Amino acid sequence: LNKPDEFLAIASKLLNKDNVKNMDIFLKVVLYGLKTKNNLLVYTYSKKILQLEKKYNVYVNSPFIDFTFVEVAKKLNKKDEAIKVLKHLVTLNVDKESKAKAYYMLASLTTKKIYLQKCIKLKKSKTWMPLCKDSLELYQ
Repeated sequence: LNKPDEFLAIASKLLNKDNVKNMDIFLKVVLYGLKTKNNLLVYTYSKKILQLEKKYNVYVNSPFIDFTFVEVAKKLNKKDEAIKVLKHLVTLNVDKESKAKAYYMLASLTTKKIYLQKCIKLKKSKTWMPLCKDSLELYQ
């Protein structure tokens, strides 16, 4: 399954099947979509992975798949879907850096400073916490 036409054909047949085992091939399609800059492919298959993760409560591809979906959803003008994914991501047991990034992105998409305040409370984030602080100062 190293040739794109092979794994794309298989993935398209599996897309409507809710089987957690399909996440590996869907991830392969997402990575291929990123490499070839095919936003629709990335959107479709990352969304399916997110649905499967939620359904089976198995978050093996998070936060990578969440951030990937959010970036492509923004490009496709699906801001509400991006916000929904980020709101769910911050409830998961992810590292502080990823959680802070999600709060920063939520603030950016919603213009609500509450997300910046939540980001700042995650003091262990070396990258995102300072960005959240700077952004919050702009709101003042």
